[in-house]
Amino acid sequence: MALDVYVMPLIKFKRGEYTTGAERLAGKKAIIMTPTGPVYQRKQAETTARREVEGIQQAVRRANPGLQITWRDEGDVVFAEQVWWTFMGLKAYARWVD
Repeated sequence: MALDVYVMPLIKFKRGEYTTGAERLAGKKAIIMTPTGPVYQRKQAETTARREVEGIQQAVRRANPGLQITWRDEGDVVFAEQVWWTFMGLKAYARWVD
């Protein structure tokens, strides 16, 4: 079993503006199964994505009282891969830091 590692702005993740490693291998978008049936698009509406990101930001601020947290939610998709038993997650983090 692999681990999906994503390094990108949270808003891009919430909007679904990326291609997974499995999708690149298959050459097509994944079909996401839900209790009500398949969902063929991962993308969310802008207002829904923004609302979810704002909720996460508020939760992070509540969990860190007294700290000023700045949130830069812009930039490119730096890494979106399935990783196996390697240090790829650490490599992805190092790439983001660069």
